[in-house]
Amino acid sequence: MFTNQNNQSDLSAIAKERLLYLQEMPAPTGLAAEIFAITSDDQVELDRVVEIIEKSPEITMRILRYANSVYYGHRRHIETPKEAIIRVLGLSLTKSLMLAMAVGRTFQKTCPGFDQKRHWFRSSACASIAQGLAPHLSGINSPNAGIAYTAGLLHNFGILALVNTFPDQLEKIFADQTEGSLRTKTRELLGIDHLIVGGWLARRWGLPDNLVRAISFHDDPFYHGPHQELVLLTGLCCRLAGHLHSPEKSLELPDSLPARLPLKRQDVEKQLSALSSKREELAAMAELLAGGK
Repeated sequence: MFTNQNNQSDLSAIAKERLLYLQEMPAPTGLAAEIFAITSDDQVELDRVVEIIEKSPEITMRILRYANSVYYGHRRHIETPKEAIIRVLGLSLTKSLMLAMAVGRTFQKTCPGFDQKRHWFRSSACASIAQGLAPHLSGINSPNAGIAYTAGLLHNFGILALVNTFPDQLEKIFADQTEGSLRTKTRELLGIDHLIVGGWLARRWGLPDNLVRAISFHDDPFYHGPHQELVLLTGLCCRLAGHLHSPEKSLELPDSLPARLPLKRQDVEKQLSALSSKREELAAMAELLAGGK
């Protein structure tokens, strides 16, 4: 069951019904289920991933668009999913993109105040920063670049679930100009927030525990527990991604990095600086993830 439901008694009957719907939402079936399964399989073979991609003309087309996008700058035109994986994307990144597509297809309803492109820009930026910083972590349980990218890409997917299920309520929250975070306002109105929903659904749908933890706790800079480095890295990159989305904001790092995250400031600065010159490419990627052309 969801936690942090102190205000649930104030919800309308319809809202309570929808909360129950979220709690009982079945795991994805069909093609989406296959995509979720390969995400948890570190030994999955290339041909199996290609087989799943080619079951869907839409996914095939989008994977080819990713591979041929300006973000990757590959000069030779990519014509097949297998070529896209081998020459440009790699297996880990391809699985991450497929997972993001499966999540997006599961939650297709939206509301006028929700900016899908902004959501996917920040998610893509978070993923890219995390991917670049992961190799600088040297702990025994440090995440690899692939899982860091996946965590960054999906860290806020609970927002998609809430917008899909409570479009009217979330529209009010997006329109609210008073101070307060999205998480705080959602808790006040619904008794839950996107971290709770995202983590709960990720676990119910069989995603690995390291991703469940990153989705559930990345907003806590003092998190101490399983998969600590991945959780803290995801949270740091989430905050940095917000600066990348707003060019007028300074790209300066916070005064201190999370104490339990063994990163050097110069490595973070270098990664952020490199990505800041690719805002247009990130925007193009965000449009693809949002379902644009």
